[in-house]
Amino acid sequence: MGLAHDIRTTTPVAPDLPIEQLRMPVMLVGAADDPYKTGEVVRFSAGRLPAAKALILDSGGHVLIGQDDRIRQEIHEFLAPLRRDYQNMAEVFSQIGLFSWRTSIPRSRTTAHADSGRAGSR
Repeated sequence: MGLAHDIRTTTPVAPDLPIEQLRMPVMLVGAADDPYKTGEVVRFSAGRLPAAKALILDSGGHVLIGQDDRIRQEIHEFLAPLRRDYQNMAEVFSQIGLFSWRTSIPRSRTTAHADSGRAGSR
């Protein structure tokens, strides 16, 4: 199902999803030695996305075996400017009184539940 979906939505045969409308940065990862040709899918999809970074590894196959460290580093580098932009945006919003992004995010039940068991908690 997943591979069929990938092929249906990212290949020239049936590019039926309007991914060109996505404006957020997108990182696509594939391997040149993938028997399912994800490297080609990554190249094609990146060409359709206005803010895409394509990473095509030489090896790793379909599940990118042995590429954990490289992918982790690439993701870190990809997200670094986005993280700075988000922090800057949150600071500006806070300064002009729109909201404090840290206090506007609802706490999860797990966090709230863990806090309720601590001595001296609310």
